[in-house]
Amino acid sequence: MLSSVTSDEPNASASIYQLSVLPVCIHDWTALEDSFVEVRKGDRVICAGVVDSVTADGTILWIQPPSDQRRLYEKSASYTVWVYATLPPTTGTRALPS
Repeated sequence: MLSSVTSDEPNASASIYQLSVLPVCIHDWTALEDSFVEVRKGDRVICAGVVDSVTADGTILWIQPPSDQRRLYEKSASYTVWVYATLPPTTGTRALPS
């Protein structure tokens, strides 16, 4: 969870803006074209990049990493694909430590 605290005075109440970013495993790969994703095997991130193409049945996809050649991943080889879902910011106040 990312957060930032802003205040004009050292001991004043501050507004807290929090942005929660959660990884979500996507089981239907057919809708992922042009999305930024992570490919994982177990709990290890194998590759991250933009989905270049997906087969019609969603069993194979090609990832274009930022600085490498595109790579092919098959669902049958136990790869999972994850995207990051952003939750809306929440606001609140709290006293800053003295």
